[in-house]
Amino acid sequence: MPSYSAASDARRRLRAAGMRVTSARVAVLDVLGGHPHATADTVARLVAEHLGSVSKQAVYDVLAACTQEIGRASCRER
Repeated sequence: MPSYSAASDARRRLRAAGMRVTSARVAVLDVLGGHPHATADTVARLVAEHLGSVSKQAVYDVLAACTQEIGRASCRER
């Protein structure tokens, strides 16, 4: 899972987008950092491997924020 600095950055980006910080959302951003072209299903599967489960809605919420509020480049920043 994410390092402390990567997790802190993910938390900052989520807050800046007006989203509540959850372990699933932080994990989604971590997965996107390593797999920037992954599908939503792939992201959900990879996050679930680390957390045990994740709702697809949580994945879609973060992906929507990446493309609308956070900005695509910002989602990939580490």
